[in-house]
Amino acid sequence: MKSVSSNRTATPFDKLFEDFFGTSIDNVLGRDMSPLNHRLPATNIIENDDAFTLEVSAPGFDKGDFSVNLEKDILSIEAKTEEKKDDESTGKFHLKEFRHRSLKRNFTLPEHIDGENISAKYEKGILFVTIPKVVEPKISKNIEIG
Repeated sequence: MKSVSSNRTATPFDKLFEDFFGTSIDNVLGRDMSPLNHRLPATNIIENDDAFTLEVSAPGFDKGDFSVNLEKDILSIEAKTEEKKDDESTGKFHLKEFRHRSLKRNFTLPEHIDGENISAKYEKGILFVTIPKVVEPKISKNIEIG
């Protein structure tokens, strides 16, 4: 169970919320104050006849923030953003919540996938990863009875 952020004082409500829902209110509201704000992204996995498609929820990232790698049967998806440097021309900050953010998720792929033709695209906060299946030729022949 994740504890309430150490950047603020826990209240009785925080404990009640955490006991009931199994997570802190900070997690639910997206206020994870860990150094890298590392999260496990929500993912949909869809299978059709030709491929698997992963839909990874990753709002707030850019296409260049992602790294998708395949090593043996493990598909790794990572994304990292870095905090912007202070620009004195923007004025004095009274509250600054922009931080480094990252996400990482690994998937063990089934047999009979075409690792050479995996593709990915990022649109409107969702990373789509398409993992084609290997198409096995159907064997047809007459079997002679002896």
